[in-house]
Amino acid sequence: GGIGRATAEGLARTRRCSVLYLTGRHAASSAAAAASISRATGHPAVLGLALQLGSLADVRHFAEGFARLTSRLDLLVLNAGSFGPAQGLQTTDVRSYEPVALWP
Repeated sequence: GGIGRATAEGLARTRRCSVLYLTGRHAASSAAAAASISRATGHPAVLGLALQLGSLADVRHFAEGFARLTSRLDLLVLNAGSFGPAQGLQTTDVRSYEPVALWP
């Protein structure tokens, strides 16, 4: 549940995206959420990917892999909670945002 899942389901229902990628901390739970959203909405292409936001190195690694997977990203919705600053980031208020490098 939550805001992220509701947003993903809403986007899937519109069918305005040919592929909907959603991320979570773990590959298995992301894939399960994607399959559930696909079944609930009838969208044929909902893919779950693992993304760790705890360090910029992990984010960079994900971005490189995503760039190999597809050359197109039309919409990006960021929804992540944090209990502290990510490794290598200097933040002033981690409750409101954390800057993240998405493309290599």
